Amino acid sequence: MTADDVEPIAPDKNAPLRSTEEDASDADLQSLEGLVESLPPEDKKVLTRVIASFTQYAGPAMNPLTRKITSEHINKIIDYTEADSERNHDASRSTRRYAYAYFATSLVALGFLVWYLASNDETNLLQNIITGILGFGGGFGVGKLIR
Repeated sequence: MTADDVEPIAPDKNAPLRSTEEDASDADLQSLEGLVESLPPEDKKVLTRVIASFTQYAGPAMNPLTRKITSEHINKIIDYTEADSERNHDASRSTRRYAYAYFATSLVALGFLVWYLASNDETNLLQNIITGILGFGGGFGVGKLIR
C-alpha cells in the first residue's frame, strides 16, 4: 500500500451541520467507526493495538469534582489563603518582637553586671568576663578588631 493508494477522507455533504461539541464528537466517532470497519482485518488489528497503546499512556480520566468547582469555591479558597497569610505574618511579627525583647534584656543584664563590677573595684573579674564575651564573639571576627 502506497500513499497514492490512500484516498483522503472527505466530509459527508449530506451530514447535518454541527452546532455543539457533543454533536461534533458523535459525528467524528461515527465516521471513525465507519473507517475502522472498512479496513482489512490485518490493518484493523494494528489500528486496535495502536489505539490501545495511546489510551494506556493517556492516563486516568479527569476528576469529576473539578467539573463541579464554581467561582464560590474559588473565592473560599482565596479567603482561606488570605487568612493563612495574615496568621503567618502575625506569627513572624511576634517572633521578631520576642527576639528584640531577649536582646534588650541581655544588654540590660550585661550593662548592670559591668556597672556592678566596675563600682566595686572588681576589675580583674570584669576583665575575665569581658575576655570571655569577646572569646564567644571571636567567631564573628571580634578578635581581629582588638589587634
